Amino acid sequence: MRFPRATHLVILVSDHPKDRHWAGKVQQRLREELGELDLSINEEKTKTVRFANGEPFDFLGYSFRWVQSQKDPDKKRVLARPQKKKRTRFLRELKATMRKSLHHPVGEVIRTVVNPAVRGWVNFFRWGNASKDLDFVRWKVEALVRRFASRQRPKRKGGRLWTKWSHEELYKEWKLYSNYRVLPWQQRP
Repeated sequence: MRFPRATHLVILVSDHPKDRHWAGKVQQRLREELGELDLSINEEKTKTVRFANGEPFDFLGYSFRWVQSQKDPDKKRVLARPQKKKRTRFLRELKATMRKSLHHPVGEVIRTVVNPAVRGWVNFFRWGNASKDLDFVRWKVEALVRRFASRQRPKRKGGRLWTKWSHEELYKEWKLYSNYRVLPWQQRP
C-alpha cells in the first residue's frame, strides 16, 4: 500500500517583463517531473502570487510580505511573521488544556503542559520578524498562568488577584519558559 506524500513548496520567479514567461514554464516542468514520481499538485492549494506587487502569501504558518525597508526607504525586504490565526489558535488550545488541569499544582501544570507547548511553538516561529508576535505570546502566557494560579487559590481562600503574581514566582519558583528570543535565518538548523 502506498501512502500519499505531501511536499510543501514555494517557487519564486522574477517578475521582470523579460522573465515573465518563466512562471508558466516552471509550472509545466514541475508538473512533468512530479508526474514521473507519481505525485500530483493539489490544485486547490496551488496559486500564483504577484509578490513584487505587494501581494502577501502564507506558507507553513508564516505570512510573507514584500515591504519597504525601514533603514533605507529605497530598498525592499521580505517580512516573515507567524500568521495571527496560528497564534490565536495556539493560545486558545493552551488555555483549554490548562482549564482541564485545574486540579493539579501550578508548578506541575507549567512543567508538564505549558512549557512543552510554548517551547514547541516558539521554536517553530522564532525565525524571521517574529519578535512582536513572540512578545505578545509571552504576555498572554504570563496572563494565562497568573489567572490559572488565581483560580487555584482564590482571594477568598487566601490567594491573590491574577495581576499580583510576580515575575519571580512565574520564572524562578514555577520555572515558566522564558526564551522568546528571535534567531536570524542563518542560524536555522
